[in-house]
Amino acid sequence: QPPFHEEFAKAGRWPVQVDIPAAQRMLWEGYELARALPMHILGLMTHKTIDKHVLLKRLRSTSEIRWLVEAPLGDISFHPRSPYHGGLQSFTNVTARAEALTPGTTHVAIGFVDLGSLAAACKALKMQQAATEVVHGRPNPKPLRWVGYDMSAYAVAKALVLLDMIKSGAEADVILQAWYSAAWSHNTLRVFRAALTSILKQQQAGCKEHLPASVLNLLRHWQLSDVTLAAARSAWLADRNHSCSNIANFKRKCDRMALAEYQVTGQLLDGDVGNVMMFALPHEYEERALDEHFLQASSCSRSQGSA
Repeated sequence: QPPFHEEFAKAGRWPVQVDIPAAQRMLWEGYELARALPMHILGLMTHKTIDKHVLLKRLRSTSEIRWLVEAPLGDISFHPRSPYHGGLQSFTNVTARAEALTPGTTHVAIGFVDLGSLAAACKALKMQQAATEVVHGRPNPKPLRWVGYDMSAYAVAKALVLLDMIKSGAEADVILQAWYSAAWSHNTLRVFRAALTSILKQQQAGCKEHLPASVLNLLRHWQLSDVTLAAARSAWLADRNHSCSNIANFKRKCDRMALAEYQVTGQLLDGDVGNVMMFALPHEYEERALDEHFLQASSCSRSQGSA
C-alpha cells in the first residue's frame, strides 16, 4: 500500500485550523488499516461466526439476540422503532438508485434520509422525458409528485432547506457545499440564511402546510447559530474512525492527496466557516454518525471505454 500518510505530510498540504497531530495520527491509522485489510478480509471469509458487537448494534439487547438464536424459521420480530441507530446522518451513506418514476403518479419515499433518491429519479426522468419528446414530439405534461417521510426531524428540515435553495436558483457549488461539505463559503452561508428566512416566513404567513414543532424548532435553531471553521475542523476529526483506509484505493498520488485533504477537513471547495446544518445541533440530538463521506452517496462507476 502506498504510504499516503507520509506523502501528505511531505507535501505540506495541511489545511488551516486543522489539528495537525490528530490528523497525522488518523492518516497513519488509516494506512495501517489498509495494510491489514487483506488479512481482515481473509479472517471474515474463514470465520463463520457473527461478531457480538455487530449483533448488539442492530438488535440492541440480549433478549432480542436470544430471539434470533431460538426463533423458529419464518418468525418475525416487530420493533416499536428502528432497531439500528448508527448516529445522526448528515446525508445518506448509500448511492441512490434511479427509480423509474412515471409522470402523473405519486411516489412515496419512506425513510428518505436526504434528497439523493429524488435527485437520481429526476435525472432519470429528464432522460425519459427527452426520449418521449423525440418519439412523440412533446414531453409528457403530467407532473410527478414525490412525497418523503422520515422519523428524523433533521432529515426533513435539511431537505426543506435544500429544496428552497434549489428553487431559488442557487448555484450548484452552493448546493454541493450545503449538502455534503463540513465547511462553507460565505456565499453558501448567505444563501442558507436566505432559505431559512423564506421557509420561516412562509410558515408564519400560513402559505405552506404547517410543519411539526420539532422541524420548526431546528430551523429556528439554525437561523440563530454560527459555526466557526475551527469548530468544524475539530468536530469533523472527532467523528473519524476507520474511514481513511480507502485513500489507498486510489492509484494516482494526486487523487490520494485530494482525498486525504478531504478526510482531515470534510471540506468540498473553498470554505470559510463551518456547516451549520452539520454541526449546530440542539443538545437533545444524538451524536453524528461516524466516518461520513460524500463518496458514500456518489456513484463512482466509470463508463466502459473511458480513460
